[in-house]
Amino acid sequence: MSSLPHSNRIRASTQLRPADLPRWLVGDWGRVLRDPVDLLRLALLVGVPITLALGPREQSFRLLLTFALTLLPRALDVPRLFDLAFVAAMSFQAWGNVFGAFDGVYGYDKVVHFLLPCASSALLYLLLVRVRVVPDLAEESGVRRKPAILLVTAAFGLALMGGLYELYEWFADHFLGGHLYVSYGDSIGDMLDDALGALTGGALILAWEAQGWGTRRLPLPRPGYDDEDPVTAVGDRVVATLQPDPDEGSHRRRKRPSLPAALVGDWSGPFRDPLDLLRISFLVGLAIGLAGGEWDTALRFALSFVAVLVVRVLDAPRPFDLLFLAAVGLQAWGSLAGALETGGAYESLTHLVVSAAAGPVLYLAVVRLRLLPELSRRTTIHQSAAVALAVFSLGFSVGILYELYVYFADHVLAASMVASYPTLIRRLALDAIGALAGAGLVAAWGVANWPLRRAPGAELGGW
Repeated sequence: MSSLPHSNRIRASTQLRPADLPRWLVGDWGRVLRDPVDLLRLALLVGVPITLALGPREQSFRLLLTFALTLLPRALDVPRLFDLAFVAAMSFQAWGNVFGAFDGVYGYDKVVHFLLPCASSALLYLLLVRVRVVPDLAEESGVRRKPAILLVTAAFGLALMGGLYELYEWFADHFLGGHLYVSYGDSIGDMLDDALGALTGGALILAWEAQGWGTRRLPLPRPGYDDEDPVTAVGDRVVATLQPDPDEGSHRRRKRPSLPAALVGDWSGPFRDPLDLLRISFLVGLAIGLAGGEWDTALRFALSFVAVLVVRVLDAPRPFDLLFLAAVGLQAWGSLAGALETGGAYESLTHLVVSAAAGPVLYLAVVRLRLLPELSRRTTIHQSAAVALAVFSLGFSVGILYELYVYFADHVLAASMVASYPTLIRRLALDAIGALAGAGLVAAWGVANWPLRRAPGAELGGW
């Protein structure tokens, strides 16, 4: 089903097979209890009746939920290392709450905030591989794909186990009676640990990919072992039920919206369309900063101009290009006018638009690197959902990294970008909403079967 242009050759691997390792360590012991990782899972389930009987009872549901989540890598049949990493991270989090380690052990929360994004980001990337959105790690991969692998994997960990978890902590503290210790500095520190953990998860995937190792748990040789991937088989059954002809989109004629030539171009000369005129406006801001001796303003507009030029080079479709221009323009001109510093509606709008624009543009970049598929070429439901998840994670991660920059600028660069915990949570919520809108835009673009490249103006001109 894959339409990605990559080699189908399987690279030579030095991976140790389970038969080369002691059975007590790697299993397979039996169908129900396979190996020591299952003992860690089982300990969480055993803790449910014990906490119900002895306390703290409020942790019983947490242990039960954690046990259910640790079944995910087992169901996916991921390699033992990734299974162990995820179960260990979830166990640290759950047992830390049961025994009060977050309050009683210095640095315990930092360990958990590192381990959870590290293990979760790698697991989510493996899930993308298993639903055939990206190539299997055992297949030959070019150097250009490596930065994109790191980017997408880190975005998963930072967005889902970093930003969303901070929003959950606020919700639990205010509405669920969680009585959590939350503050601006604590949340920034948590997200920094999340970022480091997510990057480590990406590095782990890169190291695994460099060896040409696969994404399934290698079983001990046994009669009747079926090499069919059950996860892929489940995805195929979902598509067969909800989308009987998954290749229908690839055979449809790509539609072109009918628009006036004066609006969409292509004009003659250095300017293609009105969007290029908007790009030039950043040079005006650069000149204003240089004329007034405001070097930080000049640098901001210079970087903004470079950013919008990169999107032009990506040949992004006009709506994606326009959305990114609006996002960068709101930031640059709002900073020059002092509107961002006053907060309010302008700042909220900027966070929404920036997060909405960042995800689709970063997705376009990784498509050009041939890591993720173009939606107009991949129309199966589970693949489209996985791409939308990746776009959301990329967009939300940009907002999280901006909050880390704000803290750094305020405390190290003396930039007076003061923020508070309520402000942080409000902006993270706006970033999440904006990133969700960006993911929706990419999904809608795929449903419309429009290409992810800017169409020539001659094909769009005239009503």
